[in-house]
Amino acid sequence: MKAFLIPPARSLIEAVAEHLEGMARDYSSCLVVFPGKRPSHFLRKALAKKERSSFIPPSIFSMDEFIDHLHVSRMGSDGRRLEAIDAISILYDIHRDSVDPLGTGNFLAPDAFFPLGMKIYHDLEELSIENVRPSSVKEIDTLAEETIPAPMARRLQTLSYFYETFFRIVDEKKYSTRSSRYRAVAAALERTTDDGRWTMDEKARNITINGRIELEPFKTIIFAGFFALTESEKRIFKAFMKKENVFFLFQDGPGMGDRLSDLGISIEKNDGRWTMDDGRKTRNDGPARAESTADGLSDPEICCYKSPDGHGQVFGVSSLLQEKIDRGEELDEKTVIVLPSPEALFPLFHQVLGLLPPEGYNVSLGYPLQRTPIFSLFRHLMELVVSMEGDRLYIPHYLKFILHPYTKNVYLHGRADLTRMLFHAIEEALTRQKTRKFLSLIEIEEDEAVAQLIKERILDGELGTSLNMMKDHLRTIHLNTIGRMRSFKNVGHFADELKGVMEYVYRESTARLHPFFYPYAESFVAHLDLLSRSLMKEVTFEQMGSYFNLFKRYLATGHTPFLGTPLKGVQVLGFLETRNLKFDRVFVLDANEGILPETKREDSLLPVKARALLGLPTHLDREKLMAYSFDLLIRGAREVHLFYVENDEKERSRFVERLLWERQKKERQSDDRGYVKTIQYGITLREKNPLPMEKSGEVIRFLKDYSFSASSLDTYLSCPLKFYYERVLGLREKDAVSEEIEGEEIGSFVHEVLFDYFKRKVGRALSEKDLDLDEMEKVVYDHFGKRYEADPKGEAYLLRRQIEKHLKDFIRDYQMPKCREAAVRIVGLEQRLDIMKDSFKLNARLDRIEERQGRTTIIDYKTSANRGYLSINFNKLDPENRNSWSEAIHTVQLPFYLITYSAVVGEKPENMDSLFLLLGRSKIDSSIELPLFRDERESAERFEILHAVIFSLLKEIVDGGKPFMPATDLKSRCTHCEYGDLCNH
Repeated sequence: MKAFLIPPARSLIEAVAEHLEGMARDYSSCLVVFPGKRPSHFLRKALAKKERSSFIPPSIFSMDEFIDHLHVSRMGSDGRRLEAIDAISILYDIHRDSVDPLGTGNFLAPDAFFPLGMKIYHDLEELSIENVRPSSVKEIDTLAEETIPAPMARRLQTLSYFYETFFRIVDEKKYSTRSSRYRAVAAALERTTDDGRWTMDEKARNITINGRIELEPFKTIIFAGFFALTESEKRIFKAFMKKENVFFLFQDGPGMGDRLSDLGISIEKNDGRWTMDDGRKTRNDGPARAESTADGLSDPEICCYKSPDGHGQVFGVSSLLQEKIDRGEELDEKTVIVLPSPEALFPLFHQVLGLLPPEGYNVSLGYPLQRTPIFSLFRHLMELVVSMEGDRLYIPHYLKFILHPYTKNVYLHGRADLTRMLFHAIEEALTRQKTRKFLSLIEIEEDEAVAQLIKERILDGELGTSLNMMKDHLRTIHLNTIGRMRSFKNVGHFADELKGVMEYVYRESTARLHPFFYPYAESFVAHLDLLSRSLMKEVTFEQMGSYFNLFKRYLATGHTPFLGTPLKGVQVLGFLETRNLKFDRVFVLDANEGILPETKREDSLLPVKARALLGLPTHLDREKLMAYSFDLLIRGAREVHLFYVENDEKERSRFVERLLWERQKKERQSDDRGYVKTIQYGITLREKNPLPMEKSGEVIRFLKDYSFSASSLDTYLSCPLKFYYERVLGLREKDAVSEEIEGEEIGSFVHEVLFDYFKRKVGRALSEKDLDLDEMEKVVYDHFGKRYEADPKGEAYLLRRQIEKHLKDFIRDYQMPKCREAAVRIVGLEQRLDIMKDSFKLNARLDRIEERQGRTTIIDYKTSANRGYLSINFNKLDPENRNSWSEAIHTVQLPFYLITYSAVVGEKPENMDSLFLLLGRSKIDSSIELPLFRDERESAERFEILHAVIFSLLKEIVDGGKPFMPATDLKSRCTHCEYGDLCNH
């Protein structure tokens, strides 16, 4: 064995290439093992550069690939290789059959057990690969030399039971896991090198060694770039250390001395001596040596940048790359952008990589499947199916699904725009019927309103299309998506159906044209294929939602690898993907504490102290690995740019702190202000005041012919600019079907019920006999069934009960006492008025008009309870001060009704009353009345003031010399206004 310690500034790939000897450009007798997969591409390129001709490459493996190769090809193992989902299936069976299962009965369903099973499996694999005996887990309190708390002790005992039982089953059925393959290979290598010496307790593990491992075809074996080793890897390395044709190439960095010591290697940089664990020493006459760190390279140029947020980091990288492009610098595979966190990938893709040609970059990192558009498509589909009541779909969830970019872009005769028009027509039609929360697929496909909009939006402008064609297309989409999700035989069938949806979307929509769709789709299909072939495939659930829960929890552990061309263009890599590679230019984003290094604790059932006692790696070991990798990445570069977010919640990484401190010491500076650049936005945060909008001649003509309502005047009084956008331009926010029954819907429903209840009582005096509570209940039920559903459940049921109770209270506690006080006669209900007064068109709809003791009273129902929002503060109202009007008057509704109704019936407004009935009050009695005036005297004094205000507003609106002005109180009026963006631009 020969061991070499490579200085951090030197390329490990080049060092490996120098130690490979090929005969006539044939390296097939050489074997190279790296920790990961990526260095293999760079090694082949280095050999091609060295040979300048075609050649036969060496066998190059990642460590996992090498173990799999030995386990299958050299040891002849033909057993099933377990995936995580298979292992969890076995663990679930163990858990279910246990007399004392974890969490008692909380995890007895497979979907509920899945997250717990992942933790257990992860812990068992770590225990196994670190050669921890099951007895050690049982005896953890002895190792700790103290009493372990009872809940923890019980958990460890249960884990020990899982440990023994799981691997017994694995061995009996000739399965294998990653850890069991490592253990088996280590044992076979020890047997090969030491005549069968076995260092583990065979009874505890029940391992069967299938003979020796022969590696005779390889004349040179190189292990390169390793740092953190498991106990199984250490055993494997020590077995190889006894071979003369084996080379170990390590890269010098923080903590490497301890790692070499664990292997029994001591390298002295002065004379190159190295020592093995048996005490033998060898001079540097060809075996191991430490190379000099003096390789002619100066320290890298390091620049740090702080930003207030993640977008600032991306902006900083974009600016630096643009500068290099402008200077004509070559940006190739020697440039890397490192993303320790995947959140920055898509901002980077759109704002930075767009500066480069498509072949000018390569993205290779793991991206969480849960963040992908495919996952959101499946999530919407699953939410839709789970929320179904029988064969009826919950419309808000249905609209989310059909408006997903992948669904609404299914081709029809090669055109995706027809499907988009179809689904937006369905959206508009169902939004207009927003009170209908549930519909069946057939009802949607045959809906008359949908058909009418299809005719208007599609058929009138598209020759060659027909209504039947569009309906058939809709049915086909429903059949291949929602139709596949209606029932499942078992988990395997469920996974196959999801693959069917995935294949339909890929085959029939524009999805495959979207960036990154291929890696997403491949990962999803691979995960679903594993699920359909897993040991869990025969599991059956009673509840549909359980299949979806299992799927979401299964996919939560998955990542999609972006497998690009690693030797071409700027490299975009995750942090650990940079291992063993050397780059000239390095850009690191999110160099923040908690990300670099990641400081979260292990997702494990074993507490940190127990892990340390058992010899398992902890978060501290992970931080050491990241510190080592960061050091190599930085010291191997010529130019380094480190970006981090600095705000109240985030601080820069300790790695950045250390670099800055080293530079301060070297240059004798007391602070680091001169070393950190601040990324600032050229953004003005101060809001611009809205500008007035002048009235054109066309607008004046429109206004003079406009029919004004009380609500339109309220809008103008609140903000003339809002009146312009809403009433003149007709701009409205897009309606949507809400998942909840909104307050506006409830108000409309209550108006319908009260109209129906009182319509047969118009024209005569009301008596208590007319006010039947059972009749009110029937009216509420009838209208609720027509508008929503006849047999509501859940929230809808509670809402119906609440409305029924409240309206019964209204009849019993308000209307009946009113009838006892004095004669009440209903004159009209829901009366529509259209008049012309002083050259203005006015319109109104009065909820109720009644006669009380000879005086006409106009009543308006309000389902709110807010008196202040509906009242007029006459103390603040100054008729001569225009600015006081909007502050004093919240609504002109009641005086406006008096004006319009008096014009129709010829009665003076001062002789009439008007009031709001606040039906939203929790207590119903006479206090729900909110009159415009307290008495007749106040009415006589103040009505003329309100009359003058209303007609002054009307004259102001049509006056071409007075532009539409912004609200006088911008803070209160503009904060939640939907037209704010229009006003500020």
